[in-house]
Amino acid sequence: MTGIRRGRRTRTLALWRSVLDLVHGLGSAVRDPAIRVLLSLTMTVVLLATAFYHLVEGWRLLDAAYFSVVTMATVGFGDLVPRTDLGKVFTVFLILFGIGLFVASASTFAEHVVRRATGPGRPRTRSLRPPAPTPRHRPPRPARSRAGDRPGPARPDMGVAGASTLAA
Repeated sequence: MTGIRRGRRTRTLALWRSVLDLVHGLGSAVRDPAIRVLLSLTMTVVLLATAFYHLVEGWRLLDAAYFSVVTMATVGFGDLVPRTDLGKVFTVFLILFGIGLFVASASTFAEHVVRRATGPGRPRTRSLRPPAPTPRHRPPRPARSRAGDRPGPARPDMGVAGASTLAA
């Protein structure tokens, strides 16, 4: 019973350590100037798109912000749809520009957090999962030959074991 509790306690501590590493990684990522620029640009596009949909489509601010984020994140639930031609054209440009910006921001942010968590000088923590079993390597066995099997001629004009059968 004590061994089971100790194992659970160890896994719980490892999980909390991972959560704390993530929080510290997020905090340091926000201080990175490149990430700040990407996040600021993303927020600016979301705010401009929100204002556009509020003014052109007549949506509430919450609905307009929701549609902007859902569109840029490629979720696209389909519960809100632009009705005006101008709204549809703007949505096409928001998709083309916004998805790239959103992906660049998210991947840069995640890369920074992972780099900080696994960087040099960081202690390696055990995974919560046991290691995967490694397959044993066996060299391939040579093909067994039956008694009486001999290599046949490589070509019809060749005799036994490659000797030429053409009489000169």
